[in-house]
Amino acid sequence: MLSGDVHHAYAAELVQPGDLISRVHQLTVSPLHNQAPHPIRLGFKIGWSRRARRLTERLARWVQADSTALEWDKQAGPFFGNQIGELVLHGREARFLLSVSEKGDEHLRQVLDSPLSDG
Repeated sequence: MLSGDVHHAYAAELVQPGDLISRVHQLTVSPLHNQAPHPIRLGFKIGWSRRARRLTERLARWVQADSTALEWDKQAGPFFGNQIGELVLHGREARFLLSVSEKGDEHLRQVLDSPLSDG
């Protein structure tokens, strides 16, 4: 499934449970001309940080929230600006390419070339 419109792009892979038969990826790309204001960008950067993760894990333990069996490993991001994501399939090989242009720049630059399959 491909999704977007979250004002930033990132790639993550499911790493827990560890007995998965297939690789599972979360690839998120926002459309062109969907700039996030500075406060939102700052919030995303803070939210993706290791400190924020540790804080939310502590808060979850404190309120005795049920933990999830799923654990995601962020592979790349967050990226902001205009974005184009490409899913490239060739035989049994799959790759995710992400190109981004920052505000005021009209040229896209590739920021990610990530293999999604074991080949």
